[in-house]
Amino acid sequence: MTTHRHIALHEATVGMRLAVDVVDANGQILLHAGVELDETRIRSLSRREVAALIIERQPDAVANQAARERVERQLIKLFRHAGQGFETNELRQAVLEFRLERGT
Repeated sequence: MTTHRHIALHEATVGMRLAVDVVDANGQILLHAGVELDETRIRSLSRREVAALIIERQPDAVANQAARERVERQLIKLFRHAGQGFETNELRQAVLEFRLERGT
């Protein structure tokens, strides 16, 4: 899942990806959504006095794995007396996906 984050231009780093088009004061598109920032583009935006950007924030793989392991441990405890039947495994998987999507 990709989320968006507002940042000041001085916080921009190489490799960040724009979530929305960057436009100047006249509404002219300077960079399209999805463009990956590099040093040249960041300097260009600075020269054009762009103050802020909306970037895509990709989930951190290590944090995602840690969250998944935490939720799986919770579900093992929750389902410890439910058995290993097909329906139980399907329900466990559905709860896992739901909790990971919600971030709980």
